[in-house]
Amino acid sequence: EPFTKPVPRDPRIKRNVCRDCCQAGGCLGSAPKVRGIPNGSTPMPEEEEKDLLKKLEGNWHIQVLEKMPKRDGKYRIQDPVYDQVMVQDNFYVLSGGTRIGFTMKQFFHFYQGPKQEIYCDYIGSQLVKMDFEGGEVEVKNGLGERLLWQRTWKKDGSPPPQQSM
Repeated sequence: EPFTKPVPRDPRIKRNVCRDCCQAGGCLGSAPKVRGIPNGSTPMPEEEEKDLLKKLEGNWHIQVLEKMPKRDGKYRIQDPVYDQVMVQDNFYVLSGGTRIGFTMKQFFHFYQGPKQEIYCDYIGSQLVKMDFEGGEVEVKNGLGERLLWQRTWKKDGSPPPQQSM
């Protein structure tokens, strides 16, 4: 059942600071419930993962299309926390937004769901639409928000940069 799972701990570390912070009444007041990765999902094959990471590599602007769903009659987060993302290798770094001066580094963990949907982290963030040539990727994060990752050139209304041969 979506949005009934606690924020998972990364199995590689003993302590998950975000989850501990939320449970202690930190940024969200209490640990949010997340979508999670559905039963029947499998890790993405290595070659497909490499291809996807190559397409995601670089800088993106984040635009919120739909805020986190209301729970208990209110939205949990009012403003986009970060508005920039930089993808490199198998991780991404969030920056800007209301967290100016702060960054957050997260690693991708790609899974293919039972209906061939693509999940990119342990909380169940899903890559919904991917138009790499058009400079846009739509993400429905594990908290239920719909986000648009947009290349800077697309956001600025410029044509895509020319690829050198």
